[in-house]
Amino acid sequence: MKRKRLLAGALALAMTVGMAVTPAGAVFTDTAGHWASGAIDKWSQEYGIIQGYEDGTFRPDNSITRGAFAGILDRFMKYQAISSAATFTDTAGTYWEQPILKLHAAGVYLGNNGQALSTDTITRQQAVAMIARAFGITGQSTALTYLDEAQIADYARPYVAEMTARGYINDSANGYFRPTDAITRAEIVNILNNMVDVLIQEQGTYSDMVEGSLMINASEGAELLDMSIGGNLIIAPGVTGTVTLTNVAIGGDILNFGSAELKVLEPEEEKPDTPDKDEKPEEPAEPSKYPWVAADGYVNYDNYNVPIYSGVETSKVAQPDFVWDDEDTDRLVYVGREYDTRFGIDVSAYQNQATAGKTIDWEAVANDGVMMQPWLVERIATESGTVTKSGSAQAWKQVMSAQTAQIIQQYMYTAVESGTATRAQISGVRVCGKTGSAETSDDKTVETNSWYTGYIDDDAHPYAIAVVVEQGGAGSRFASELASDALAAAIQMVG
Repeated sequence: MKRKRLLAGALALAMTVGMAVTPAGAVFTDTAGHWASGAIDKWSQEYGIIQGYEDGTFRPDNSITRGAFAGILDRFMKYQAISSAATFTDTAGTYWEQPILKLHAAGVYLGNNGQALSTDTITRQQAVAMIARAFGITGQSTALTYLDEAQIADYARPYVAEMTARGYINDSANGYFRPTDAITRAEIVNILNNMVDVLIQEQGTYSDMVEGSLMINASEGAELLDMSIGGNLIIAPGVTGTVTLTNVAIGGDILNFGSAELKVLEPEEEKPDTPDKDEKPEEPAEPSKYPWVAADGYVNYDNYNVPIYSGVETSKVAQPDFVWDDEDTDRLVYVGREYDTRFGIDVSAYQNQATAGKTIDWEAVANDGVMMQPWLVERIATESGTVTKSGSAQAWKQVMSAQTAQIIQQYMYTAVESGTATRAQISGVRVCGKTGSAETSDDKTVETNSWYTGYIDDDAHPYAIAVVVEQGGAGSRFASELASDALAAAIQMVG
């Protein structure tokens, strides 16, 4: 049986219809330096699935109409049911009539006073509401922390709140959601990419490790075999065949939006070898001379004799259960069958990889996984003050995925808001941080070192800090408070 390898990050989106497109693998002329350039370039060059314009541009900051947006979601979800042609008064005979009526039948495209307004530019809050409905996301809370949250319409508030809470909206670093602004092509792709890591469009057997959510929209279905999915398994409405899962660990939920038949199969158990008739049974192991070691003594592991303790269950985790991910080589993935893991072993992986000091680069966490090139001298000037050389911030490498960084960002924000680092709070400023303690002596009477590392999540004050208080005890006692004072002083000095 031939298995197909999944391409992480593959998301099939045709952004326009009926236009000439750049060939697969082409480099767009207008995406260099754009905040979404990495994703756009990857999809166009590596996967060949993002379409641009015939002049070689992608136009990431262009807006899109409500009708064209309906076309994107329809191609993505492959809706089957369709509402009556009389549903809206302004869609008959228009280009986007079919996808709009399909989205209406699915409860996604509601219109306004009987009109679809297909040629109107779609706003950010309208697009987020439609995407949330398409994926069955119905938030209960309307609590929002955006600085312009009062401008968000009542119908969109629960969708925006829930999509934000789940980390799907991450393009509002300055604290503004901009609900009535036109959503751009890049912003649409970014949201959908945050929601779906991998999209299966063809029937077949697939086996791989998926960090986030996996979606199937192949109408005939697919078979998933010996794999793990860190997020949700999403089955699109257009899937009418069978989706078979064999030895598949899913960290999230199974969301079946269509009529697909779901089969969950157990892996075939290997039959034990039947001993030959002449084969003598093994002699029972001699009792161990140590009472705390089991009768069968020791097991050799990586050239070490490890005692098997009497009365203690042997660990089910073995070295072969952990492998480095083929595509994200800084990620340690658990592939065993005893346990389910949702986000892998990112922290321990980074602590043992060739990052600076063999620890997590917290600045990279704040920067969506991008580590900056270290530089020590800001500028060199002559005696008269003429600057002869100056340094500049430059990205060095992607040390972790943006999704992993954003998960850690949320954890760090929660730690400051309501966890161990509340003393690091600064009034009116979003602060993310982590406390800790480090033992420096076997003498339990010696206090641990208190430490805190964190940053201000604000483009106007992009400051990061690390504080260590020797023998200060827990990090929440002194280090976090000192960090708060230092960052607050920095803000006051700069203004």
